[in-house]
Amino acid sequence: MVLASSLPSQLLSVLTPDPEFGLAPAIECTWCLHSLTSSTVDHRELLAQGALTQCSSLLVSLGGAVVDGNTDQGVELLVCPLLRCVGNLLSSCPVEALSSQLGDVHLVAALCELVFAFLHTFPALARETAWVLNNLTAHSTELCSALLTFNLAPRLMELLPFSQGINTMILRVLANVAHKKKEFCIRLAELGLLSALAATLKMANQDMVTLSLEVLFMMIVSSPQIAEQFVRQGGLSVLEAIQYNNEGEVRRRATHLLEQHILT
Repeated sequence: MVLASSLPSQLLSVLTPDPEFGLAPAIECTWCLHSLTSSTVDHRELLAQGALTQCSSLLVSLGGAVVDGNTDQGVELLVCPLLRCVGNLLSSCPVEALSSQLGDVHLVAALCELVFAFLHTFPALARETAWVLNNLTAHSTELCSALLTFNLAPRLMELLPFSQGINTMILRVLANVAHKKKEFCIRLAELGLLSALAATLKMANQDMVTLSLEVLFMMIVSSPQIAEQFVRQGGLSVLEAIQYNNEGEVRRRATHLLEQHILT
């Protein structure tokens, strides 16, 4: 009944912060929109009304404001429901329609800026921002390409030492990029991902080690030169250490990489 009414369009019309009333009305309307996107499985009607486009556009604006240092106090209260709306709406958006729905590939740059903006003050929100970035790059080769075009990969690699689930989500984003194209793997290697992986493979967090092995596998099978580069950077000893110090699946993955793709 709510979706069939004029309420969704009215909510979307108040989504942008108002100079006179500040962030409060936009925050409330965005939480209402979040309730709608959480309560329904099929979001086609909301997508047709431009909900994903408007939420994404507002996130781009907020990311730009972060860069310029013009963020209002309490902006995190608006970013949080916006992220959740985008995440929920993505589940119903066909991959072929994603570009037209988002409207602007600069969304990936805005999300990266928001991750850094909230990293120390609101780490849970930084992780949620990285979660949306992961969902977007998993769906879209174009957005993965934009991440490289805007030279965002090196900045994301800076986040790999962070805990609280942020590094795991960021590594998934980089894995999405590597998965899309051989050329993307080569570019990531040029930008320093191999040395970053050599560090994450030494972490105590087994999820990070497992995911690092997956990314390394994608990188190495894409180009023999990447395997040679990894060895030159001391990667051989890192994988051998995993063989001796780990059990189960992690050890099997490291052994497979060594025997089938590096030592051959």
